[in-house]
Amino acid sequence: MKYGIKKHSIIVQINHMKNSNHNEEKSREKPLAYFITFRTYGTWHHGDERLSVDRVRNIYGTRKIKPNKNLKKQMQEMQRHDSIQFTKEQGDIILESFVTACNKYNWRLYALHIRTNHVHLTVKSDNRPEHVMTELKAYATRLLRKRGAFPLDQKIWSRHGSTKYIWSPESLYFSSDYTIEQQGQKMAYFFNLS
Repeated sequence: MKYGIKKHSIIVQINHMKNSNHNEEKSREKPLAYFITFRTYGTWHHGDERLSVDRVRNIYGTRKIKPNKNLKKQMQEMQRHDSIQFTKEQGDIILESFVTACNKYNWRLYALHIRTNHVHLTVKSDNRPEHVMTELKAYATRLLRKRGAFPLDQKIWSRHGSTKYIWSPESLYFSSDYTIEQQGQKMAYFFNLS
C-alpha cells in the first residue's frame, strides 16, 4: 500500500487506540473487545528497527528499546530454535484451534488473521486479554504438534504480545478491518462482525 490518506488514517487510528487504551481502561469496567497481536518465535528481537518492549519496559508510556544492531545480533545468537514462519496449511490449523477455543470458552471472535510471522485478532471475553492470548497459543501449539507441524521441543510463539482494549464500535470496526484488510494478501482468516 502506498503512503497516503488510508495509511495515515490507519496510523491515526492505531495511535488513538493506544492513547485511549490507558485513559479509558480506568473509566469503564468492561471493554467491548480486545485487539490482540502476538508473533512467532524469533521474528522480532530486542534491538530491531521496529522497537520492542521487554519485561521491564512493558508499562503504558514506558520508552521502548531503541534499534541496536549489536543487541539484535546477540538476541539472534541466543535463539535455541530456528525462527518460525507459518505456511498456509499451518495457518489453517491455527485458525481451527482458535475457533475451537473461542467456542469452548464462549468468547466472541470478531476477526482473526494468521500471518506468516504474527497473528492479529479481535475478540470479546470476560477474561483478561493476557489470559485469552495464553489460551489461544496453547490450543494452537497442541493442535500443531498433534498434526505433526512442529516437533514437541520446538518453541512456536514469542513471549507475550500486544493487548489493546476496544471501547467503541468504531474501534471495533477499525481493528477488525485492519486485521483482515490491511495485512496484505490474506492467509488463514476469520471475520464476523454481525
